[in-house]
Amino acid sequence: MPFLKPDHSPIIKHPQGHPVAVIAAFNTVGDLIPRYFSVEDDNCEIFKFKVDAVKSIKDQHMVKIFYCRYDAYGYRNDITLCFDVIHHLWVIG
Repeated sequence: MPFLKPDHSPIIKHPQGHPVAVIAAFNTVGDLIPRYFSVEDDNCEIFKFKVDAVKSIKDQHMVKIFYCRYDAYGYRNDITLCFDVIHHLWVIG
C-alpha cells in the first residue's frame, strides 16, 4: 500500500522534452530564474523540489536553458530545465 511508505524516492524516467511544472522568479532586470520544479513519477505521484543553484544559463533561439542543481533524499542532483519562450512551456532538457 503506497500510503504506508511516505518517504520513498521517486522513480523518474522522463525523456528529454517531458513537460514539468516550474515556479520561477524575475529579478529587477527581468531575468528569469527557476526556483522550484515538480515532476510526476511512474506511479502518478507529484514530487516537488527546490532549485538550490543555477549553474549556468544558455540562450538559444527562443529557448532559455537552465543547468540547475537540487538536493533530494540526501543526494545532490543536476537537471536541465528548458523554457520555450514562444509557447511558455517548461520541459526537461
